[in-house]
Amino acid sequence: MQEDITYLILESNTDVLSSLEELINEPDWHPGEVRIIVEAPQRTVVVLKSSRAKTLIEKVKDHLIEHVENNVLVTLSEPPESKSTYGVIAEVTSVLSKKGISVELISGPPNLHFLVNEENGSETYNTLKEIIKYAKGAEENN
Repeated sequence: MQEDITYLILESNTDVLSSLEELINEPDWHPGEVRIIVEAPQRTVVVLKSSRAKTLIEKVKDHLIEHVENNVLVTLSEPPESKSTYGVIAEVTSVLSKKGISVELISGPPNLHFLVNEENGSETYNTLKEIIKYAKGAEENN
């Protein structure tokens, strides 16, 4: 889990892409510091530490569509055998949803990344521990 995460939705254009390239090429990135960029034809989604997001927002404020702060990025690393297991994302999001935890963004294997509001960070972590514990117990009983 990484705290103090912001996600941005930006217009996709050359100004935004240039600013993203500058940001990614900065030399002072820390090992494991998150930077997720999903580019689509009309929108680009960026997930960063809030301090990095502030710098980017200054450069692309005219192209900013949405700006959401106070998130926790949760990353689940899937073991290789999970590639043949269907419904992992559905199970995780369903259990969290039943607990009233909204999942804001998901990315796919081999790592599942999703955002939850900071106030739900601890409950999300505990819920995921329960899911993993249950799955391991079910696997051992088979």
